[in-house]
Amino acid sequence: QVLLTDDAGRSVINQANDPIVLPANATEIELNKDGNITGILNGDRRVLARVGVANIPNYGELTEVGGGLFTATGQYQNATGNPLTVGRLETSNVDMALEMTNLTQLQRAYQFNSKALMTSDQMMGIVTSLK
Repeated sequence: QVLLTDDAGRSVINQANDPIVLPANATEIELNKDGNITGILNGDRRVLARVGVANIPNYGELTEVGGGLFTATGQYQNATGNPLTVGRLETSNVDMALEMTNLTQLQRAYQFNSKALMTSDQMMGIVTSLK
């Protein structure tokens, strides 16, 4: 038997919060949008396990445990009817390169405006001293 883990080696759990163990002789293993892990076993495609997916009614009841992981401190229900996105990597919705470019542009605009105000102030000082 084979223990299913994520890329960091942490066990993937099922609806009963138990680690998912797959038969070692299963082939063509796939995860579908319903959370079912299917594979070919003894010539037939069958459901081998189901990934644990939960509905958390109050996000305030989640406690971050690090590494992008959370634990539910309150009540939760097993999710039904919520399709999983299969074949995609979970990433942040923030493009760091774009945001750093935007930050640099904003910083330069601030510096330009600050310099313009200082120059304007100096010019007003010169005009005032001429009178």
